[in-house]
Amino acid sequence: MSDVFNLVDDEDEFLLQDVDHAFMLSPPLPSVPGTSEPPVLLATRPDAPKIRVIVRKRPLNKKELDRGESDVLECDADASCLYLNAPRVTVDLTLNIDRHSFRFDDVFDEHVDNDQLYERAIQPQVGTAFRQDVYDVAAATAHRCRHFNIMAQPSHGGFSLHVSCYEIYGVKVFDLLNGRAKLEVREDGR
Repeated sequence: MSDVFNLVDDEDEFLLQDVDHAFMLSPPLPSVPGTSEPPVLLATRPDAPKIRVIVRKRPLNKKELDRGESDVLECDADASCLYLNAPRVTVDLTLNIDRHSFRFDDVFDEHVDNDQLYERAIQPQVGTAFRQDVYDVAAATAHRCRHFNIMAQPSHGGFSLHVSCYEIYGVKVFDLLNGRAKLEVREDGR
């Protein structure tokens, strides 16, 4: 188990059990035959996936509908694919549709609300946040990106949660927890 589990008091152990069993990222991996090691969750392994890309398609807005624009995106949640049906005019002026597919970890259409998105895509990641040092959530539409950075640091035998919320608009970055103060982006020297 991760060192983070050792920081939880006995009375709070149920929190981690709920996370591990009710909100598994994947079924437990079987234990190695001939050992007494218990099965482990994918999220607890050192080689667990670090980044998940989740997409929710937005509906056309009023301005787009008033202009008679058509929706060129199609979602297939079961296959975790987003399809772009791009209209194209050939040399002989024939209209064709080029279909491009993009695969993500999860894809949601415009009918999925925030609660459903949280329950299906974010809540299962809560356990991972307890087992890692840093956890990021980013949401983007067009040229805007909202970025949420959560850092759990052990202190005094418990968890310390630090939350940062950013809006990324083109090359501008705003701190959403500090009155949308503009942030200066600097390159990391590493």
